[in-house]
Amino acid sequence: MTAWRLLLWREAQQLWHRMAYWVITGIMAVGLSGLLAGLPLLRHAVPTRSWAVQAPSAAIPILHTVLNRMAAAHDFAIRWVPAARAALVIQTGTGSTWMHRIILDVRQWPAPPAAWITRALTPVAVTQRLKQHHVLLSAHTLLQPPVVHWHFAAALPAAPAASQVALTMGLVLVIFFLLSMYSQILGETVATEKASRLSELLSIRIAPSTLLWGKWAGVGVAAMTQVVIGLAVSGGVILLDPAAAAMVHAWHVSAASWSVWLAALWGFMLGFLFYGAIFLWIGAGARRPEDSRGTAGIALIIMAFAYSATFYALSHTTSVLTQWLSVLPPFFPLLIIVRQGYGSATGSEWLFGSTLTLLSGGGLLWLAARRYRRTLYAPARRSRHRRSSVL
Repeated sequence: MTAWRLLLWREAQQLWHRMAYWVITGIMAVGLSGLLAGLPLLRHAVPTRSWAVQAPSAAIPILHTVLNRMAAAHDFAIRWVPAARAALVIQTGTGSTWMHRIILDVRQWPAPPAAWITRALTPVAVTQRLKQHHVLLSAHTLLQPPVVHWHFAAALPAAPAASQVALTMGLVLVIFFLLSMYSQILGETVATEKASRLSELLSIRIAPSTLLWGKWAGVGVAAMTQVVIGLAVSGGVILLDPAAAAMVHAWHVSAASWSVWLAALWGFMLGFLFYGAIFLWIGAGARRPEDSRGTAGIALIIMAFAYSATFYALSHTTSVLTQWLSVLPPFFPLLIIVRQGYGSATGSEWLFGSTLTLLSGGGLLWLAARRYRRTLYAPARRSRHRRSSVL
């Protein structure tokens, strides 16, 4: 145990004594602090809402034009998407019910006021009636506004604010960057010490598994120190800046508390356990640093795929696919930040995701130590066999 602590301290100090380490720490702290300080400014950003219109194809461009004009007058923008992905679906009916009875299928807040929708669609209704029934309709019927009926989904998740998206994705980006950087450092360090034969000298007094795990723990402590400093400095902005604090607490979801910061910290810890163990396994089997860099490309592709899944989770936070992906070890460290930031993470998700990631990370560490023991003395055995065959 004493040797393991000395190795941990040695690896951590090697990183702490590097100027680049503190430069990256400062950049991360300043970046997150600036993001938090700028959250109140995002309150005034023009929001975008995903809507869809179900109407005769000839009338859809007219409805889009009218609704876009009304939305611009009320300081928000409309993104027209298919009905399956829309937060609001406007059903105008067909045939005799066209523009007489309008159904608003509300699937996500905020929903527009009924008076706003009626005022926006009445001119379109009157215009269409003039085109189709201008002789048969009386003046009262012609000018009568359409009747709007509301249909609310069983669960209405709140649409995320721009500030909420910015903070969540800012934390995800920082954690992803640190995970990829320190995991690669870990793999290259192991391969470099093997190439210089330093590992063989240390293994005379220290077990190879202890040597490898001490290296993993030391790099992890240095990385965790950086993460804690960055989160503490940026989190202090909430305590010192009343406007930022009010912005965060106005969300009325779990992101308003410190749980999003704890999710980022926990996500980094489990992410380093899982991905660090993968790069450790890669470095344990490499004889040169160049070998580890070549094989590390596969692991980096997995990390990039997990990072890209966070963008899918942004617009499909409550989908079944997002819930399943968020408990899988490659995706859990990043997706749990998005899910917790949007207030949709459940206790079972935390439990299953953490358990699976801990078990898989621990198993990968064991496999890395086994591979390290098997390959550490392999070059020496081959050289002795070569010398004996020559003699």
